[in-house]
Amino acid sequence: MEEATSLLSKKEQLILDNQMEIAWLERQIEQRKQDYESFATMKRTVEEFNDDQIEEQVQHCLERVDSLRVSMDIMTQFNLSKDRMGINLDDNHYSVAAQYPQHNDDFRNTEALQIQGFLMKRDKLVVEEMQLLDQLANIQKQVAHLHSQTITKYQENQQLWTRLGTTQQRVERQAAQEPLIQSQAQAQSVSSSQHTTEKAIEKLHDVLNRLEIAKNVLIGLILESDIDWASHRKWSRVMIQLGTEEDD
Repeated sequence: MEEATSLLSKKEQLILDNQMEIAWLERQIEQRKQDYESFATMKRTVEEFNDDQIEEQVQHCLERVDSLRVSMDIMTQFNLSKDRMGINLDDNHYSVAAQYPQHNDDFRNTEALQIQGFLMKRDKLVVEEMQLLDQLANIQKQVAHLHSQTITKYQENQQLWTRLGTTQQRVERQAAQEPLIQSQAQAQSVSSSQHTTEKAIEKLHDVLNRLEIAKNVLIGLILESDIDWASHRKWSRVMIQLGTEEDD
């Protein structure tokens, strides 16, 4: 190294060092440009996402993080178990060596066979442990999937409750308007001709049919949902009222 540097003067060595530093800076600048272009492209892509796509990406990232966390836990458990088994094997080896020192070739052969047996047993236990860890990972994935399904089902039930409430309000409004419509129909039947009476009766039948459809829709929504309406005080009362009115 000293012979190579002695071939250059101090000025030439300084120029060479500066040139190498300039080349290094140019590479760094080029790398920063590429990183900035990649970041700008990613930023434009992210800005074009809508709310659903953003929520999907966030959910995907969360699932990826959960999967990595599970894998990391498995690897940590495996490493801890492996280190623990190595320490135990070393302790056993030293204990056996202290209690049964080597005297001849027969003893060494016997010890080698014992160690080989221990190693085979260790390898078998490691394989069983890895299988158990794989099963545990699959169970954890299933639990995470069931948790996601539970959240989705909860959201669907919330929407169903909202729809049931809206339907009940609509049925109550129609039921409140029914006596008024009947009284108007009776008044028109007294003061109008037979033709007007028939039209009023047809309108009344139409309203009753729509009310019956609304009742059936409400009953169908309650029966198709997963809500235990029989044990729910409010919806049990609604089902009883609707069933009584339907029988009437």
